[in-house]
Amino acid sequence: LIAVTHDRVLDIWYSPTKVKKFASFQRFNSFRGHSDKITCLDWSSDSEFVATGSADMTVRVFSMRRTHGYRSMRLAGHRNSLVGCFFEKNSLSLYTLCKGSVLIYWTCDVSLEEARELREQAEREGGKTGEQGLFFFDKERDEEETSSSDEESNYE
Repeated sequence: LIAVTHDRVLDIWYSPTKVKKFASFQRFNSFRGHSDKITCLDWSSDSEFVATGSADMTVRVFSMRRTHGYRSMRLAGHRNSLVGCFFEKNSLSLYTLCKGSVLIYWTCDVSLEEARELREQAEREGGKTGEQGLFFFDKERDEEETSSSDEESNYE
């Protein structure tokens, strides 16, 4: 698969085979969701997910397989255009970097293996994913909110 971005759209194409033929590239899927141009992308290590960063200050995580009930994840928290997004090796957790050198580490509550099992279960059940999905957390902000709520309770 080959990823190509143009403006706010991410197109995924099948790469050509060794057999030469006219129009050897075939579009696999097209993803939308950003409100400004896509500036960076990264593939998960199993190539089942792709993360895109945008000038709209958000990151989207798209699944390569269509699964009923799965929506692209929108991660917001940056205050400037994204310049990089990077999946951790063998994980769905990712790092995002924006102009001004602000780095956010997003942890995912589902491992790559669990995500694969969820997709397979959905396929067996006719494409329904039920309540289960992927959730990302900004680990640093989550820790700050926990410590600030602890401080507030100490002052009461």
